[in-house]
Amino acid sequence: DKQNSVVMNMLNKVNSAITGLRQAYRDDLPGILERTFQVPPTKEQWKSMYNTLAKTDFSSLVDLGNMQKSMKFLEESSTRQNEIQRLETELGTKLSATNLSDALDKSQQLADFMNGYRVGKLLVRNAYAIAQNLEGTVESDVVQLLDRLVTLYTVERMDPQTREETIRLWQDDPNGVTSVIAYIQGLNEAEEAKPGITEQARLNGYKGYIPNEGRENTQMIVDLDLNEDTLARKGYRKLDISYEGEADSLFPRSYYISTVRRQGRYSQGVMQNVAATYRGVDTNTGMTVDNSVAGIIIGDSSVDRIIQNQLDPNTVPENPKEGLIPVFAEDGTVFAFERAISSDVQNLHFGRDENLAVMLGAWAG
Repeated sequence: DKQNSVVMNMLNKVNSAITGLRQAYRDDLPGILERTFQVPPTKEQWKSMYNTLAKTDFSSLVDLGNMQKSMKFLEESSTRQNEIQRLETELGTKLSATNLSDALDKSQQLADFMNGYRVGKLLVRNAYAIAQNLEGTVESDVVQLLDRLVTLYTVERMDPQTREETIRLWQDDPNGVTSVIAYIQGLNEAEEAKPGITEQARLNGYKGYIPNEGRENTQMIVDLDLNEDTLARKGYRKLDISYEGEADSLFPRSYYISTVRRQGRYSQGVMQNVAATYRGVDTNTGMTVDNSVAGIIIGDSSVDRIIQNQLDPNTVPENPKEGLIPVFAEDGTVFAFERAISSDVQNLHFGRDENLAVMLGAWAG
């Protein structure tokens, strides 16, 4: 009827406006950032900056008013090591011996996850969540200290060649690199200023989050091998790659991939056009919003079984790059697990170029 027609016209206009705004960021920002450099960075340099300045959350260490000193954390291992030792010592004055040991273990695990080395057992995705999972009440500044420490661990443990590529670019063109870091800091500030950030989102948000988009419409799931025929009818093709991230599973599982276009996130109505997300998770559920995970496991009995299995010191992941990541409820309890896709499988099948300029445009949009 006429009223429905008016509503649909309004929805189409809103959808079109939002899509156009997002596309403008994606199209225009890479050129804007490129022009801050004396010589446009190469594809390899943009990828190096993506992994060095963004994924490590390095910008959180940077004082734009004192770039030379800040960049020593990137340039010099000795500077990083001294700061790591200082932070560990200071945390030792604020935490019990048991809490300190747990906090450092979880910080190192998170650093390895951010570098794509391993998921590990009962991963905690950010410094705030690490602090909240310690015994008793901890001082408020512990979160800031842990956050800084995780970044330093990540930079120290990352691939040296990737790090050196960005260091050379900084030394050759400091103004360009400074502009990029300033923009990353601005996006992080905007992320923290989003309205309606729930406790559930803060407990599950990814430190160092930045979009890492690849081929359009590519989706990956993990399912039982015996479901191959059923999934084929839904557009999923079974890969010859076993999933080894569920240590207690009795039945073999594999990766399945699909390039069939499915319902998009931004076509559900006016209020839902801009998905409520915070650092890579849905603000209401704490679930991951990109395709770096392959399904969830819910249900009290399943969740309890997985927790007990992961707490068992004899449980050793067959593939450290795969695993089950806890999803925390608002009260801090685990209510679900997400299946982490191996970083190797992601790199092989998602067609990601990890271009920092392009991904900053995707984040801003």
